[in-house]
Amino acid sequence: MRRDTSEAKARQACVAIPDAPEDPCTVDAFANVADSADALAYELQSYTNPQYRSGGGVVVFRRRGTALEPVIATAVEGVRFNPPVVVQSQAGKLLDVPGTMDGTGAFNAGSLYLMDGEKLSEIDTESWLFDLAKRLPKGWGAWKGIFPDYARLTAATSLWKSGDGNCCPTAGRATLKLGIKNGRLVILDLHIRNGEAAAQGN
Repeated sequence: MRRDTSEAKARQACVAIPDAPEDPCTVDAFANVADSADALAYELQSYTNPQYRSGGGVVVFRRRGTALEPVIATAVEGVRFNPPVVVQSQAGKLLDVPGTMDGTGAFNAGSLYLMDGEKLSEIDTESWLFDLAKRLPKGWGAWKGIFPDYARLTAATSLWKSGDGNCCPTAGRATLKLGIKNGRLVILDLHIRNGEAAAQGN
């Protein structure tokens, strides 16, 4: 069980996270979570050694008077986290904890939670990608990270086909309408525009 801390300590020192990278940790930012009515705050972390930045972490706190109670804490090698934000969607109030995997794929490493009062229920934001892969023509794929608009529950991605370079998709572009069912992000509608111009966002 993670212990409560104070705002002064959270601004100066990283909250310890199990299975975090072994390198020294520094606090990148501390602030209130946007649109949470100041009920939630966050700490962004970086893990670095003399040669490179090895990973990142994020802790979300619930304010309990002058104390901060950690309610979400994660640290991952090769990931950069951005400030969490509360968004209102058709599925209800959501806490978006954005994160990006370092590298050319820039894959989505964030997490999403359904907010019910003080209860936070994590939503599966990965299995829908396997469903998307099954719906695409053979040899096609989304080779880079997809970052949904959780307020609108929509997403879009360029599409690559066999023989494309990683830099240059030519198959087309997919736009999706998403929903949340049984704790999972799901595809409600999929539309594909074919061709290189669509793939390049034109």
